[in-house]
Amino acid sequence: MNLDLDDLFDEADALATEDTPLPPDLPLPSNYDVATPQRLMEVRNDTINSSTSGSGDCNNGTLGASSGNINGNGKGRGWYARAPIEAGTVLLVEKPMAMIMRWEEDEAEDDAVSDDGDMSLEDDDHAAAADANVKLSAAAKAQDANYQDEHDDDEKDDDDNPPPAAATTGGSVGTALLVMRLAEIIQLDPKLWTEGISQLYPQNESMARNLPPWVCSDNARIGLEMERCLMGLSEVPELNRPATVSGSSTEGSNSTEKGMTIAEQIRLRLPLVVRYNSLSVETSPELFVHPGPTGHVALSGTALFVIASLFNHSSRPNVSRWAVGDVTFFVANRSIEAGTELCISYVEHEILCEDDGRRTAVLGMDFVDTTTDDCNSSNDENVNVDTMVEDDGKRRFDTDSEAEDDKYSDDDEVPTMPVVDAEVQQELMDMPPDERLGAIDELLAQAEGRRAPDDHAMDDGDDEGEDDGEGGGEGTPWFQCDAHQLRILQALTLDGMGQHGDALPIWEGCVDFVDKNLPPMDESGIALRVQAALCAWAMGREKVAHSYARRAMADHDKLFGGGAARFRRRYRREVELNIRPDAKKRPVRGIKVMRKLFPVA
Repeated sequence: MNLDLDDLFDEADALATEDTPLPPDLPLPSNYDVATPQRLMEVRNDTINSSTSGSGDCNNGTLGASSGNINGNGKGRGWYARAPIEAGTVLLVEKPMAMIMRWEEDEAEDDAVSDDGDMSLEDDDHAAAADANVKLSAAAKAQDANYQDEHDDDEKDDDDNPPPAAATTGGSVGTALLVMRLAEIIQLDPKLWTEGISQLYPQNESMARNLPPWVCSDNARIGLEMERCLMGLSEVPELNRPATVSGSSTEGSNSTEKGMTIAEQIRLRLPLVVRYNSLSVETSPELFVHPGPTGHVALSGTALFVIASLFNHSSRPNVSRWAVGDVTFFVANRSIEAGTELCISYVEHEILCEDDGRRTAVLGMDFVDTTTDDCNSSNDENVNVDTMVEDDGKRRFDTDSEAEDDKYSDDDEVPTMPVVDAEVQQELMDMPPDERLGAIDELLAQAEGRRAPDDHAMDDGDDEGEDDGEGGGEGTPWFQCDAHQLRILQALTLDGMGQHGDALPIWEGCVDFVDKNLPPMDESGIALRVQAALCAWAMGREKVAHSYARRAMADHDKLFGGGAARFRRRYRREVELNIRPDAKKRPVRGIKVMRKLFPVA
């Protein structure tokens, strides 16, 4: 199939009409040069306390061991700019090795809840799955001749206090499903592991054994299915050969994983590879139509990439990503100097304005996300390397963090995760407009710390003795993105009630929040500018409307390319949304507004 990018959008539109689409399998756009990563980027190995320097390379888009180390922040391998890069440059377009759709995960979780089997065995099943992983890790340690020597002194000192043998990391059904899907494709083509996935962190058995084994704590049955799927790899003859590990900058050649077959290596490492390297994939999530029947929410999922997995995380990323189906684009969001590390964010951009502690909690990883960990400097000496993992490898966003199961800490109900999620937003939008505005006002007071948490904000207002909205004392502010999301809902509600004069300043405040707190060229800023333009247009403030419209189109062209034609193609349904009441003298939606505000020429 030979399709250009606009054809891919058409294919994604067709797939999104299905309630439960299969994982997309769209081609790379016809005008994409697969040599682009090799031309623009190189892999370098950034090792803690290194005193040598050099650079690695990517050959024809594949990954290889770095040929040298550079002084830096101990992140391990990463992508660096070969030459100056302009904002809006496409650095990489990649399809994942495998993808799990969000509906598949939801369906598996629903099946688990409705399972009529003997639930009394679930704890035992979970323990069995954990024990299987722990035994494999322990066996690997015992087979390593160096392991005993390295730990003899520790054992002499700690004979009475042996370390726990069954520490594990629990996680989601989605991760387990992705592991199983990858195991299935590895069975069909073992080279996908030996020449691709095996190069991702943890890159060898030694790294893997120093991490807690991963188990599917959300659902023991799915966890056991994953274990059986991984054990089935031993039936593939090509996977019963001795395992090897790629050499690093200090190892000139491959070395054998002592006593382990490739199948055993996969069983030990693959769940960890998925945990640390998987990324969310969403098509046009910034659009207000995204969750609706004309949006692309059905195409959302989690996937494992190979080349893109070498992008490290930064709280100030210089690379943004967006997807069409399963085809994901990685684009420079600012001008980048040669030698600068190229980084993405492992979390939603709206989280990046939070303090170090909250960002770290959302990441759920094994390092502290400090603001000095900045991809805009090729050699940042201010990084606290004590907070970094001293492995020459990758760490990824942990979508399985236990913090996702509990948005509040035990200390005075301080949020550890964003509170105003999709469920809360939908509950608010289901309210009558007047009632919704009242609830939003109360929640905003809590989100901004002007008021202590209140159980009545989402009630119907009929309870006797309900707080009147005054007093209650000050509380701890929620995430800044919580207040941001509430203001967007507030502006939508006011616009829908025809109160455009009250809505426009709020839209403008939301645009300002994105400009000040999110990376440059963020797609949500484009969507918000479109709404500000439409609101100003409905008021008859054409000059203001055209100003927001021009900026929206300019930023869209930098990030997505294709000029005004592509903007109109992506935003045509957005402009058709029935958000604002009809005006007597001017249209407020549809093709006429598109032509007036967003002209092709």
